[in-house]
Amino acid sequence: VKDYEFVAIFDADFQPKPDFLKRTIIHFKDNEDVGLVQARWAFVNKDENLLTRLQYINLSYHFEVEQQVNGIFLHFFGFNGT
Repeated sequence: VKDYEFVAIFDADFQPKPDFLKRTIIHFKDNEDVGLVQARWAFVNKDENLLTRLQYINLSYHFEVEQQVNGIFLHFFGFNGT
């Protein structure tokens, strides 16, 4: 990867939309202050059963409330995933 300007690393279960790289790379272009971008992911089976629906609700709260508030106050937050 040392010969490339940008590298994208995906979890095995991540299913990016076709325009993922176009929407992500813009955060790096001409901005030397940005070293990485962690993109939001979502469950593809959120409506399958009660457990997946509850996990979706929990994840939505995490992204739409916790991370937004932490970002406004410039509090660092841990990365998602394992």
